[in-house]
Amino acid sequence: MSYISIFLLISFCVTVLTQQNIPENPCPLLFQYVTHSNNIISGKINVPYDGKTNKLSLSVNASIIGVYNRAKLDIRLLTSKDLILGSDRLDYEVYFPFQNNLPKITRIVFNGNEFCSGPPFPLLPGRGVTSVWAFSDYTIKKYTTNFQINSNDNNNNNEAPIVISIGNVIPIETPTVIANNPFFTNRVPPTARPITTTITTTITTTTPTSITTTTTDTKCGVENSSTNLIVNGEKTTENQFPWVVAMMVTSSKSGYQYKCTANLISDRHVVTAAQCVQFFSVRVVNTEDILLILGKSDLTHWATSDAERRTAKKVTVHPDYRQYSGHGDLCVIEFSPPVNFKKTIRPICLWNKSEPLEPSVHSHGKICGWGQSLSHGDQSISSYHAIDIPIVSQEECLRSTPAFQNLTSQKTFCAGNRIGSGPCIGDSGAGFMLKSRDDKWQLRGLVSIALKKNNACKLDDYIVFCDVAKYLGWIKNVMTEK
Repeated sequence: MSYISIFLLISFCVTVLTQQNIPENPCPLLFQYVTHSNNIISGKINVPYDGKTNKLSLSVNASIIGVYNRAKLDIRLLTSKDLILGSDRLDYEVYFPFQNNLPKITRIVFNGNEFCSGPPFPLLPGRGVTSVWAFSDYTIKKYTTNFQINSNDNNNNNEAPIVISIGNVIPIETPTVIANNPFFTNRVPPTARPITTTITTTITTTTPTSITTTTTDTKCGVENSSTNLIVNGEKTTENQFPWVVAMMVTSSKSGYQYKCTANLISDRHVVTAAQCVQFFSVRVVNTEDILLILGKSDLTHWATSDAERRTAKKVTVHPDYRQYSGHGDLCVIEFSPPVNFKKTIRPICLWNKSEPLEPSVHSHGKICGWGQSLSHGDQSISSYHAIDIPIVSQEECLRSTPAFQNLTSQKTFCAGNRIGSGPCIGDSGAGFMLKSRDDKWQLRGLVSIALKKNNACKLDDYIVFCDVAKYLGWIKNVMTEK
């Protein structure tokens, strides 16, 4: 009898302790903490599903007390493969990195709809808070009779990491500064590990309308010869990269001023960083104040007859963009009237699906922009410069500086040579270009985040790029919208 009493007493204590450690839940209608028979606690998410979309995209943000470099959540789809198409709700399970320090759910987003949100743990003196994200992007494709689900498969048409403005040079002295800085409580960190499942059924998908142009030269990604960017970059020849566009904005002091670098992707669209036009959720640059300069690599005299000037007609910022994060840091600007392609004006190729979707570690890409030529930011340049830098693995990037955990996601990548050269102020939105197998330049990423120390670009650290290739579906949908 005494043994039974002791056992019950221990069980009671464990139960009470577990309940006391469970954080406040701001999403009770969608999320619940669940205690399993082995006293392991996980989370259950139940979201509504219309059964019509061929994309199942779930994003979960959580807050954890303490500073962790590699903490992450894992998400598993629980709804049976035989029931998923007929279900009006889908079940997911969330696995936590720690059992003695449970995360607090702060945001649940499914297929672009934010179903609930809540505040993170408060920052207290001497106590950091880590923001953790997990993403499950499942795409239904037609492979004869296969309904394929792959959490790392962003190679689809339905989806939807400066050189720096530098609206997003992030000041960092030590990892502690980041951990206790309230601006870093809701960032998008690294992805959870991939989950792959295959479901057999018959699904038909549609492809967005193809983009037509009114041009005679449709060759993309062909440069005119061989330039330096950027801090300690190499000089380029005149109009070497005919898709590099200068984004100007009106200024009360001097008419127009250079703002960011953009990239021509069609006869009427450029893509650049979201931070160039938006601060947090506030649009800071009006559409009518944007002027795009095409076919001109030297901005000393940009209002000349050999340059094409276009005013913006529409600006579309990616809905996932969050300030001080490379995740979703892109926008598409439509201009009018369309341009005719020629030697000095030609688009860069978007990512070719025959190329690997995941960035190839150690591959060298080229960046080109009009950013400041000195890392301390006191000198600007009139002609764009270019530089070659290598892509590094996500693990190496995160290990290099704890701050990158809050600045990166599964849709960003890091690159840099860490020897004092690279993107700096004025290079926001500049493209990270990679050569394809057929020797054409493709737009792989956009300059998004650089660290800053003592009012200088901290180029002995890596640069964070928004991974444009993983937003290809969203970009094409924006380009085809009427």
